[in-house]
Amino acid sequence: MRGAAELAGKNTFPTLLSAIEITESVTQIDVAETLGVIQRLKELGVFFALDDFGTGYSSLSYLALLGPRIIKIDKSFVNPATESVHHETMLGAIILLGHKLGKIMLAEGIETPEHLEHVRSLGCDLGQGFLFSPAVPNAEVTGMIDRVFGECPGAQGIVTDG
Repeated sequence: MRGAAELAGKNTFPTLLSAIEITESVTQIDVAETLGVIQRLKELGVFFALDDFGTGYSSLSYLALLGPRIIKIDKSFVNPATESVHHETMLGAIILLGHKLGKIMLAEGIETPEHLEHVRSLGCDLGQGFLFSPAVPNAEVTGMIDRVFGECPGAQGIVTDG
């Protein structure tokens, strides 16, 4: 995370469009140092997404401690939600909790139009998964960003080659 702080400080990328994904396990390394770096990056305009929410060390206390803008709901909650009422209830409760805390909710693992429609019906804000795109090699990311911003009037020049 130190490298991200240095990069943000040099203004080599648009921080308003930058998110860093973290998991709860990152705080297990050195809580004070991690929170300090997170705070410095937030001051520079970088925002955070809490990845794989609901797995591993997941705890509601991390939502307050880390202060993410986005909560990424792990696919282990998303895919089964179309198969049982119990899983649907859990997914709906996670989305509702996030919204009550003022967070943007993102469902991971959306692989079918049915998954997408289901998370939309539960009020999820964003989605991620193979339905939209497979994983993209680093070498192709810049071209994808350029194409997206090329389609947005007034957005040219926002992304720089650092």
